[in-house]
Amino acid sequence: MKMRCDHSFFQIVSAMLYAHSKQICHRDLKPENILLTPDKKEVWVADWGFSERFSEEAQLRERCGTTLYAPPEMFLGQPYRGPETDTWSLGVVLYAMRTGKFPFGGKTNEEIAMNVVGSVLRFPSDVSTRLKELITAMLAKRGSKRIRLHEVMEHPWLSPLNDPGSQLMLSHKSYMQAGGSSNGSSSSGDRDRGREKEKEKEEKKDDEGDDKGKEKEEEKKQKDKEEKVNGEKKDDKKKEDGGEDKDKDKDNKD
Repeated sequence: MKMRCDHSFFQIVSAMLYAHSKQICHRDLKPENILLTPDKKEVWVADWGFSERFSEEAQLRERCGTTLYAPPEMFLGQPYRGPETDTWSLGVVLYAMRTGKFPFGGKTNEEIAMNVVGSVLRFPSDVSTRLKELITAMLAKRGSKRIRLHEVMEHPWLSPLNDPGSQLMLSHKSYMQAGGSSNGSSSSGDRDRGREKEKEKEEKKDDEGDDKGKEKEEEKKQKDKEEKVNGEKKDDKKKEDGGEDKDKDKDNKD
């Protein structure tokens, strides 16, 4: 069971490494967003609703994610780059996968937030030293001190899976070379395409709205013009009728 969890974790990190190589962070990694294929051999990272592009220069400020898996900077309102938030969330996921518990729990969101920010990380006695080292590095309170995912992949705890000749490592290499199409981080690309389509739809709606607005404006102008013409005709008619009445009165007097 532990080996299966380790293999799954390896694939999750692999998926997120690919996403990060494309400057995309997930920002809501949790078990509910990690899917297994029916044969339980492949892992897919799902729900990229909070995903965002990042860069070395810019910083993100949006507070998002799920309380139990969110890093301290989310609760403190501090700016962040992006990838380090995924590292924290995966640290929580790994801790939960191997211990069945959360590193920073609580009865309420407020209590969880306080523990995430201020509590000391503790481990059950049966957790190995190497695993403790890895999770501790992933759950560093300061984002700048947090281990990066390529370092997670190279950590000694993952060394059995990092064997260059292992089937899983070969799959990882072919996956990275293929552009991430095999285990779900391609969803980040789908997310970008989805955003582009949504943007196109919105622009199309705006254009249609503008066209409809112009049509209504033209209709109103035409209506006003017709009313003006009709009004002028009525005035002319009244003048003509008034002139005829005067002529009749004059004839009668004569």
